[in-house]
Amino acid sequence: MTDLQDQHSSERNATDVTVVGLGPMGTALAEAFLAEGRSLTVWNRTSGRVGGLVAKGARLAATVAEAVAAGPLTVVCLNDYATVRRVLGSAAERTGPARW
Repeated sequence: MTDLQDQHSSERNATDVTVVGLGPMGTALAEAFLAEGRSLTVWNRTSGRVGGLVAKGARLAATVAEAVAAGPLTVVCLNDYATVRRVLGSAAERTGPARW
């Protein structure tokens, strides 16, 4: 591997990532981020799906607002737009408007 490739790999893995919603897709993405060595924060409406990810090094956020504030990139894996609005609406009250 060249120095440039090493630098690119280090920079790519330096970005903190949050995954909100740990159904099948969110869990698969969270596992992939952990496998790449990313710093990962997770949040799910029910706590039953977080244990395995936390055991592998993910950080569990106590609230969705805390999860969104944990880093510059949040991946949202929720069922539908109404759920996204309901879940992230509570975070927007604490973190400010969405940047999308």
